[in-house]
Amino acid sequence: MGGTGVFCSEQKKEQVVDFFSTHKVAASGVSLQRAQDAIDDCVQLRAAQGPKLEHWAGEQGVMGHSEGGDRGDSPAGRRLRSLR
Repeated sequence: MGGTGVFCSEQKKEQVVDFFSTHKVAASGVSLQRAQDAIDDCVQLRAAQGPKLEHWAGEQGVMGHSEGGDRGDSPAGRRLRSLR
Protein backbone atom coordinates (compact mmCIF):
# COMPACT_ATOMS: atom_id res chain seq x y z
CA MET A 1 0.00 0.00 0.00
CA GLY A 2 2.91 2.35 0.64
CA GLY A 3 3.69 2.52 -3.07
CA THR A 4 0.45 4.37 -3.74
CA GLY A 5 1.88 7.55 -2.25
CA VAL A 6 4.31 7.98 -5.15
CA PHE A 7 1.60 9.15 -7.56
CA CYS A 8 1.36 12.85 -8.27
CA SER A 9 -2.00 13.70 -9.82
CA GLU A 10 -5.59 14.09 -8.75
CA GLN A 11 -6.55 11.43 -11.31
CA LYS A 12 -4.20 8.87 -9.77
CA LYS A 13 -5.40 9.77 -6.28
CA GLU A 14 -8.99 9.09 -7.35
CA GLN A 15 -7.91 5.75 -8.83
CA VAL A 16 -6.19 4.77 -5.56
CA VAL A 17 -9.25 5.72 -3.50
CA ASP A 18 -11.60 3.93 -5.90
CA PHE A 19 -9.43 0.81 -5.93
CA PHE A 20 -9.19 0.54 -2.15
CA SER A 21 -12.88 1.35 -1.78
CA THR A 22 -13.73 -1.79 -3.72
CA HIS A 23 -10.74 -3.92 -2.60
CA LYS A 24 -10.83 -3.69 1.16
CA VAL A 25 -7.52 -4.27 2.95
CA ALA A 26 -7.58 -4.89 6.69
CA ALA A 27 -6.24 -1.98 8.77
CA SER A 28 -5.55 0.12 5.67
CA GLY A 29 -7.35 3.31 6.73
CA VAL A 30 -4.29 5.11 8.09
CA SER A 31 -2.09 3.96 5.21
CA LEU A 32 -4.65 5.09 2.64
CA GLN A 33 -4.92 8.51 4.30
CA ARG A 34 -1.13 8.86 4.31
CA ALA A 35 -1.01 7.95 0.62
CA GLN A 36 -3.70 10.53 -0.16
CA ASP A 37 -1.82 13.16 1.84
CA ALA A 38 1.44 12.35 0.02
CA ILE A 39 -0.29 12.63 -3.36
CA ASP A 40 -1.89 15.95 -2.34
CA ASP A 41 1.50 17.27 -1.20
CA CYS A 42 3.08 16.31 -4.51
CA VAL A 43 0.26 17.90 -6.54
CA GLN A 44 0.57 21.13 -4.55
CA LEU A 45 4.36 21.18 -4.86
CA ARG A 46 4.16 20.55 -8.61
CA ALA A 47 1.65 23.36 -9.04
CA ALA A 48 3.75 25.79 -7.00
CA GLN A 49 7.22 24.92 -8.25
CA GLY A 50 6.66 23.36 -11.68
CA PRO A 51 6.58 26.62 -13.64
CA LYS A 52 9.68 27.88 -11.83
CA LEU A 53 11.51 24.63 -12.53
CA GLU A 54 10.53 24.72 -16.20
CA HIS A 55 11.76 28.32 -16.46
CA TRP A 56 15.07 27.43 -14.82
CA ALA A 57 15.46 24.33 -17.00
CA GLY A 58 14.82 26.42 -20.10
CA GLU A 59 17.57 28.81 -19.06
CA GLN A 60 19.92 25.86 -18.56
CA GLY A 61 19.08 24.38 -21.94
CA VAL A 62 17.66 21.23 -20.37
CA MET A 63 14.33 21.46 -22.18
CA GLY A 64 15.63 22.08 -25.66
CA HIS A 65 18.64 22.75 -27.85
CA SER A 66 21.71 24.49 -26.54
CA GLU A 67 25.20 25.15 -27.81
CA GLY A 68 26.38 21.98 -26.12
CA GLY A 69 23.94 19.83 -28.07
CA ASP A 70 20.40 18.66 -27.54
CA ARG A 71 19.99 18.18 -23.82
CA GLY A 72 16.20 18.04 -24.17
CA ASP A 73 16.53 14.28 -24.54
CA SER A 74 18.56 14.00 -21.36
CA PRO A 75 17.04 12.12 -18.40
CA ALA A 76 16.36 15.48 -16.73
CA GLY A 77 14.66 16.86 -19.84
CA ARG A 78 12.49 13.76 -20.22
CA ARG A 79 11.53 13.87 -16.54
CA LEU A 80 10.59 17.55 -16.72
CA ARG A 81 8.43 16.93 -19.79
CA SER A 82 6.68 14.08 -17.98
CA LEU A 83 5.72 16.49 -15.18
CA ARG A 84 3.60 18.64 -17.46
